[in-house]
Amino acid sequence: MKILVLLMTLLPMSALAGIYFEPMLSYSIGSKTLLGAESSDDDSQDISSIGTGIKLGYQSPSLGFGADIDVATSTITDSDIKLAQTTTGAYLLYRFGGKYHVWGTYLISGSLVGAGDGDQALTADVSGYKLGGGMYFMSHLALNLELQSYTYSDLVYTTIADIENERDDLSERRLVVSVSFPFEL
Repeated sequence: MKILVLLMTLLPMSALAGIYFEPMLSYSIGSKTLLGAESSDDDSQDISSIGTGIKLGYQSPSLGFGADIDVATSTITDSDIKLAQTTTGAYLLYRFGGKYHVWGTYLISGSLVGAGDGDQALTADVSGYKLGGGMYFMSHLALNLELQSYTYSDLVYTTIADIENERDDLSERRLVVSVSFPFEL
């Protein structure tokens, strides 16, 4: 109850405040690196991704918060491995100057599922954060740049014989360019 009172105090109530809805399309580049005692410099791989996402929450004229959901399909360079990633997080967004916005997202849950190299599948849990900023070009069009930092834990490789082999954690850093379509209801 105290948190609700604090939020109501910090967020100005006005006729411009309301439900915030921002679908987006994104392209990213980055690298994945195997972490742990057995890792080496050879354990880093370049990746590229195409994704979609949505932010849904509350927005006052300058401050907003809510849920941030992303779905991306990644390709590891020089490999036939495809990875499907889903993340859900809580975001805090700040608008300034009427034309710019910045945000941070803390990941609450996520998953990574992959397949490739003929006989292996990969599953993992995801944790991490996103930091980004963007510029509005029209009232319902924004161009954004975002840095994503994820850690995949509890990696499990499953072979065709269904033998599970746990691996070390995996770290990922991505630079994301996205086009979004923000709306307030």
